Amino acid sequence: MTLHSSVPDDVPGLSLHHLDRATQSLVVREIMLGGHIQDRAAVPAFLERHSMEESWDYAIVEWMAASPLYTRRLQRLMNYEGTGVSTIYKGLQLDIGFAHQFMDVGYDLQDESYGEFWLRSCGALLDVMPMGAEMTRGMCHTIEDPTFDATAVATNARAQIRPLHRPPGFPKGGPHCHWTVQISPDHPEAQQHPLLDVVAASHLAKLPNDPPPSAEPGGWEDYSGEFDPGFELEDLSHRALALVGREFSVQGHLLMRSGGLYNQEQFGTEEAARIAHATVVGVARIESERLVGPLGARADAAGIANVARLNHFLALDDYLGLSVDVVDADRVRITVADSPALDEGDSLSVGELLVAERGVEIIESVVQGVNPCARVERTGSGRRATYDVIVDAAAGPAKDDPMTAVARVSTGATIELVRRRPVRRASR
Repeated sequence: MTLHSSVPDDVPGLSLHHLDRATQSLVVREIMLGGHIQDRAAVPAFLERHSMEESWDYAIVEWMAASPLYTRRLQRLMNYEGTGVSTIYKGLQLDIGFAHQFMDVGYDLQDESYGEFWLRSCGALLDVMPMGAEMTRGMCHTIEDPTFDATAVATNARAQIRPLHRPPGFPKGGPHCHWTVQISPDHPEAQQHPLLDVVAASHLAKLPNDPPPSAEPGGWEDYSGEFDPGFELEDLSHRALALVGREFSVQGHLLMRSGGLYNQEQFGTEEAARIAHATVVGVARIESERLVGPLGARADAAGIANVARLNHFLALDDYLGLSVDVVDADRVRITVADSPALDEGDSLSVGELLVAERGVEIIESVVQGVNPCARVERTGSGRRATYDVIVDAAAGPAKDDPMTAVARVSTGATIELVRRRPVRRASR
């Protein structure tokens, strides 16, 4: 198998497994960030019709009804199931909530019942601080208190995460926040959110993830070894990078599903679908723009196709029934067919959004992140859609969708993610 360090040419069926480890680590880090910044479109879309206090409730349920599921998925897939603090920490290191470098996290593991972690710098805080102390307190207190615990109790029902300090105030020159993690038999068992079982019953939550064996030597095939506070994606093997990259896409989709189900319950199907649509349109273009560099993608049909195949909104092709094909030098065809995503029993999956009337806006967002002059034509209706993406040199560059313009306020749109060290050559 030929591994690619860049993909300027068409690679039919491109997946993370086709990339060499050095390129994988860069692309997977971008996918992790793309899933994290979904809320930079979702929350503004929510606030168009609802209050700030209601947005906190939405965010709490979004994370509480999804993060325990994907936390346990990764424990199983990466072979580090356990009940102690080290298992909690490994999960946080592989959680899009702590997107690497955007959230610069430090860890201290004292024993399996006590540890501390801190954020040297928090991109989410830098995004929210200009909105004022009330919004900052909402994120760092109202939202984080229950959602941190929900993630921890996926490992141990008696785990508690508590702040030593956190914004709005933080020490000058010190970390933005500092937390303890403690497991004690005296702690009451935490109760999970009722929507967790509903999300767990979805096809998405049960999606398989079993990449082919590593096609390049080196790195950890799993995370069964000791917890490493300096963990980087470059530590992982070729197969493990493909696995966690797919899981980051799953995490993003699960968060959309849990938040969407809450919105549907509170405000109805149409409103929930509106916010979900705005989330994808708002962030997909930014993620595609960011993927161009690591993939070495050109602004032609091949570049558009390769980026679309790895953008986390479209990357779960088996779940979405999606194919991306280069027709000729100026045309890409994206087809959405029958799939598990269309059998979830609601209109909230990305698959449902793609076959909906405004699905063209999603494809436009994905492909115009590679070439702003690309235009999209749709054929088909109902439960199937075909989108032709045409590279039109005569067309002027498309402007941002309003929700994309809002999402660009996030520092996640412009942060430069770097490789801090080479890929690990030794295996465990």
